[in-house]
Amino acid sequence: MSGPGARVDRGVTLSVSVQFGAKLVHLALNVVSSLAIINYLSPARYGDFVLVLIVTTLLGLLCDFGLVRVAVREVARQPDLEAGALGTVVAMRLALALVSAGLVQVVLLAMGSTGAVRLAAAVASLYFVCDALLAAAIVFHVRLRQQYEALALTAAELVETALVLVVIARGGTFLQLVAAPVVGGVVGVAIAVAIARGRFRARPRLNLGLVRPLLRAAVPVAANGFVGIVVLKLDGLMLGALRPSREIGLYGAAFQPVEYLLVATVTAVTVVLPLLSRYHRDDPARFEALYRRGTEVLLAVMVPLALLVAVLAQPAVRAVYSDEYADSAAPMRVLAVALVMMSLCAWQAIVLLAAGRQRVTLAYNCGALVLGALIHLALIPTFGYMGAAVGTLGTTAATAVVAGMVAGRLLGTSLDRGRLVRLGLAHLLALAVLGVATAAGLTVPVAGSIAVLSDVAWLRMTGALRIDEFRALLAPATGAALPSQDHLVPVGVA
Repeated sequence: MSGPGARVDRGVTLSVSVQFGAKLVHLALNVVSSLAIINYLSPARYGDFVLVLIVTTLLGLLCDFGLVRVAVREVARQPDLEAGALGTVVAMRLALALVSAGLVQVVLLAMGSTGAVRLAAAVASLYFVCDALLAAAIVFHVRLRQQYEALALTAAELVETALVLVVIARGGTFLQLVAAPVVGGVVGVAIAVAIARGRFRARPRLNLGLVRPLLRAAVPVAANGFVGIVVLKLDGLMLGALRPSREIGLYGAAFQPVEYLLVATVTAVTVVLPLLSRYHRDDPARFEALYRRGTEVLLAVMVPLALLVAVLAQPAVRAVYSDEYADSAAPMRVLAVALVMMSLCAWQAIVLLAAGRQRVTLAYNCGALVLGALIHLALIPTFGYMGAAVGTLGTTAATAVVAGMVAGRLLGTSLDRGRLVRLGLAHLLALAVLGVATAAGLTVPVAGSIAVLSDVAWLRMTGALRIDEFRALLAPATGAALPSQDHLVPVGVA
């Protein structure tokens, strides 16, 4: 196939492939830096680090406000708006960066945080400026050249990780660790701006007439993203407000492997977003088939992974973290179960987004936010970080159930009950193998590994998973370009 459609297909394929690879690199670098920081700081000091990270991440969403995605959509429709949209979005995001930095201090002051924590948060808030200037990526998204954005962000992450390791090797301060992402952000901005100006001749221009329409269009996008992330970070935020820093540190260390696996899952399922969108528009039968097979693959992969994390929690904490973090194993086991529910929530959000139903995701995420706040408020004061873990499990389980019911009703989709029963049977047989291996006196790592391998065998023997069917759905007939999804973002990861 040749012509414009083929060029768009190649552009989407290259862009998605590079972005996926860059996100995996980003995840690997995050693992390195996070483990280094956890082992360098005491649980109490790491708790301060986690609190700074949570508050700046949440209020940093205000700086983003969905403006880039809205601007991409509008410029894709009207290319002549590019210079004005680019300059206006940068100016708006810089103004929001100042507001976000101020709110960070207000929130931490209200939480009774120490002056050292507020100073660290002020330094971390400098990244908001970098994030505002990264609106230069608008020119990459419009042209389906997001690989340049991926290049800039990967370079920033490399610099950040290198700085973290250097600071730790030299026995540096907590403040220097917090400043590392800011330095990396400056490098990323320099690369993105240089490419936008040099290769694509981007010349931003302020257009005050675009301020109101951009804000009006961005509000639902911003609200959806903010609520989804608040639901995800609610446990740590409330733990920081109600319990000592040491407990935040222990819980943050427990959440790290779960968060890594969740990010990897979101990265993987986001790749099929354009295909889901095409099928929903052109081929409802294949849309439902991809929804079914995707759910089955997700459950087939995530349940054994969660089992492995739960079984290996204690030895893994001892091997990877310092002895001070031994108590992190207990909440890690609970969060491993919650990981399955979080992954289902992410998948349902992608499916609803592909069908243009992201407002529904916002509605049930608002409900999850209220439910989560109530559960955490009831459990954390008495049970501490274990209450936070149990509260997260309850909230995500309820959200996953509601999301599945909503998707089924609004989109007319359903799951293959026979396949789900066989999936459940395979996982139960794997648990039985785990019990036998443990009773036989095998070590926990060996017993857990045998159980996971047996799970793969049971999935195959019961016919619960057919990878060939899933692959067939990922290879649609050629002839039509995938629709641009640059203005969309998967939210609702509760």
